[in-house]
Amino acid sequence: MNKQREVVYGYRNEVLTTESPRDLVNEIIEETISAKVSEYLTNRDKDSEDYNELLHWVNSTLPLRISAEDIKIGQEDNEEELSNFLIGKVKETYETRVADLPLEVLDQEERRMVMAAIDKQWQAHLYNMDALREGVGLRAQGQKDPLIEYKNEAYNLFVTLMDSIKQD
Repeated sequence: MNKQREVVYGYRNEVLTTESPRDLVNEIIEETISAKVSEYLTNRDKDSEDYNELLHWVNSTLPLRISAEDIKIGQEDNEEELSNFLIGKVKETYETRVADLPLEVLDQEERRMVMAAIDKQWQAHLYNMDALREGVGLRAQGQKDPLIEYKNEAYNLFVTLMDSIKQD
C-alpha cells in the first residue's frame, strides 16, 4: 500500500507542478487509445472486418463519431496506423473545442480534470484494497499463501487503478 500511495501521490504532484498540463493530457490520450486499440484488435478474429467493439468504445468514450468506413479507409488492419488515426482525430477535436479558452483557464481545467480522475479512482481503489484485505484470509483455507495472494491481487488492482485513471 505504501508503494502504491507513493506512486499515486507522485503522479498527483506531477500534475500539480507540471509546466504544461496539455502535454500530460496528450500523453494520456496516446497511451489510452493505443492500449485500447491493441486490446480490441488482439481479441478480434483476423479474418473479420468487424470493428464494432472498437467503434462502440470510441463513440461512447471519446468526443468523436467514427464509422466503420472511417476506420477502414487507409488503415489496412495495422494497429499502429489505426491508433495514430484515432489519436490524431481526438487531438484535433480537443484542440477545436479548447481553442477559444484562455490558456490560464485551460491549464487549470486540465489539472482539475486529471486530479478529479486520480482522486475518484484512488478512493475506489482504497475501498477495493480493504475488501481484498478482509477476503484474503480465505485463501489460506485453499492451501495458498495469503501474503503472496494479497500481493498478486493488490498489484493487479493497482494496474487496473492506473488504467482507470487514464480512462477517466
